[in-house]
Amino acid sequence: MKVKNYVLESLLQCQGLRNLFESANLPIHVSFRIAKLVRALEEASTPYLQTKQKLISRHSNNGKIDNPSKFQGEMEKLLNEETELVGVDGKIKLRIKDIPSNVLSPKDILTLQEVFDFVEEDKDG
Repeated sequence: MKVKNYVLESLLQCQGLRNLFESANLPIHVSFRIAKLVRALEEASTPYLQTKQKLISRHSNNGKIDNPSKFQGEMEKLLNEETELVGVDGKIKLRIKDIPSNVLSPKDILTLQEVFDFVEEDKDG
């Protein structure tokens, strides 16, 4: 699965993903796929974060950005690059009823929709 670097960065900062990763109350197949996702995010983040740091270092002088518009343009290009999440074959299907209470905020759900398929049960099931 490929994600843009801005998605990668928001997933790395998502408390809800950490909460899901640490939850012992999820179906085992979901826990396994979440563990694979977290491992893939950690592996993918290293080159991205190193490149981001190089970009910041290249454009800063005494803690200030020398040419903000040039920096912003290069940062935007980096954020829009795609990164492969190795071992993640697609979105993780997660039934809303399987999510323990107080694990995800509405903000977390919006962020996680990039890699999760949240499924609401219909009237019959």
